[in-house]
Amino acid sequence: MNRISRLHLTSIVLLAVFGMTAVSEPAYAQAQAQTQLPGNTRKQPLEPQELAFQRRLDEANRSLRRGNAASARRTFEILLKERPDHHDAFVGYVTARIDLYELEGLADLVQRKAEFNPNDADYVLLMGDVYAAGGDGERALTIWKGALSMFPDETAGYREIGDRMANRRMVPEAIQWFEDARATLNSKNRFARNLASLYDLLGEGDRVAEELVRAVVEGTMKDSEMLRRLKELRVDGDLDAYPYGLLQTALRENPDLGGLREVLGSLLLDDRRCGDALNHYVELDNSGRTCGAFLLPFARTASARGCVDAATEALEALLAKCERPTVRIESQFMLASIYRKDGQADRAAGVYQSLLDNTKNPGDRSRANYELGMLYLEDLGDAKKAIPILNELLRGKQGVHGTEARFALARAYLLDTETERAVREYQAIETEAADDLMRERAIYLRGEAQYYAGDIDGALASYREVIDRFPTGDYVNDALEQSIFLSEHRDAGDIPLREYATCLLMIDRHEFREARARLEELFSSLLVSKLRDDFAWQLAVIEEEEGRYESAIEQLQSIVTDFAGERLAQAAHVKIGDLYGNNLQNLPQAIAQYESFLLEHPGSILSDEVRRKKREAEAQNEL
Repeated sequence: MNRISRLHLTSIVLLAVFGMTAVSEPAYAQAQAQTQLPGNTRKQPLEPQELAFQRRLDEANRSLRRGNAASARRTFEILLKERPDHHDAFVGYVTARIDLYELEGLADLVQRKAEFNPNDADYVLLMGDVYAAGGDGERALTIWKGALSMFPDETAGYREIGDRMANRRMVPEAIQWFEDARATLNSKNRFARNLASLYDLLGEGDRVAEELVRAVVEGTMKDSEMLRRLKELRVDGDLDAYPYGLLQTALRENPDLGGLREVLGSLLLDDRRCGDALNHYVELDNSGRTCGAFLLPFARTASARGCVDAATEALEALLAKCERPTVRIESQFMLASIYRKDGQADRAAGVYQSLLDNTKNPGDRSRANYELGMLYLEDLGDAKKAIPILNELLRGKQGVHGTEARFALARAYLLDTETERAVREYQAIETEAADDLMRERAIYLRGEAQYYAGDIDGALASYREVIDRFPTGDYVNDALEQSIFLSEHRDAGDIPLREYATCLLMIDRHEFREARARLEELFSSLLVSKLRDDFAWQLAVIEEEEGRYESAIEQLQSIVTDFAGERLAQAAHVKIGDLYGNNLQNLPQAIAQYESFLLEHPGSILSDEVRRKKREAEAQNEL
């Protein structure tokens, strides 16, 4: 819009609102406009005095933004005494007084300034601010709307005026203003960010979500910010469901906005719609520059959130199509981990072996050897296969797995019935340990190996050493508990303890049938032994290990009933709840079990842990 028409329109606004006539610009302003060359855009260095003035002005504006209107007002007042005609100082001064509700005489002050500068939209907008602060919203709206024609950029004018309405808590009016502006400009996505903020003030979560999607399409909001805000709305309870329909429509109309697809996939994953989420990430990965850039993070997140099948499918797809070694190696490690968690130890072992056959990288080989050795040791109880793998690791470049591999090797010797060798290995670790934590751990595990070997006195001595040398250590409570357990049960002689240790070793080796037969025999023959509840507990452990969770619950319930006064009765009560929740996916029954425990044992040392488990089960049950 040219200067003459803008000046004419301003005159109309001022005349209509205030009954005054616009005057021409000051002569110095006209001369300045005439002498400024179009190409002369380079900023000249400020003089020291001008620089000092500008710094004080900036500080006053910062105070105003921080809500310290009183301090800002004082500074603006001083600056105006130095330069009465300074535009920014005047605008800041009036804004500060509005924030302080010092409105007396302010309308006249701004009106005079507007009369003298009829081509400056800021002064007209300020007049609207004054009337809005004074409660005359209708007059403020008339002034603001009349100022629209003074903006060279009509969109910027709509946005500025709408923001003024919002700042003065005229939220419904601001919403209507922006909606009308959309119709005028024939743009359904314009001003989406502004409208999202306004609907948020009204608590209309569905409308906020709609405008957030439009803001991304408009280009005024990053998709990552939209994703964060949508999740916040859902967590706060302002949004019942994610706007999948809107996102899919926006993506269909704007296929180049790949960020929308990623947002859609992330939200679907949040809602455990794993297969739908995977489809979007597959498309993202297929259209991306780098194979695995989307599917690999998806698999990691999906696995953590329980979408095991989708994570597995994603990783298998990566291994089928990606040639990059880094992607293939990381995919194989993740896939093996998923197989292990899913109880598919043999398949996991095959993946680790494939890694070892196809990579020469020392770090990757070290990691694969360690995880494969631990799989044989912990998941399959096959110490004979674990020992050579762990030895190979310790002979080569151990990386970060060296210390843990030594502990694992000692345990492997123990499970392979080489108990004396296991004890010696723990003693060697203790001697060479770099810190007290490692020493304490080695001594404690040495005691466990001695107990499994039938050396009760040696085990008690090791546990006592932990208690005496590391009174605040990580293993002192376990050592104290084991020491008490062994001491109390020696009354009937060492034979029952040794028999029990043999059964524990069988269970660790996954020799479940042999262990069950031996425990049942002990349970039947040692009718007065204090270890009877321990025998029953280990029978429940075997049932759980073999996936017979209902049978495990029955066994644990017998402990609760038949050994009510013994130390394992409370633990059995809690364990039943764990099996219902974690293994049978019967969360209501798990919650009921935890509640009954808290009612029956209000002062138990397990109460805090049980309350935590109950809260987690209740939260999961609401999903």
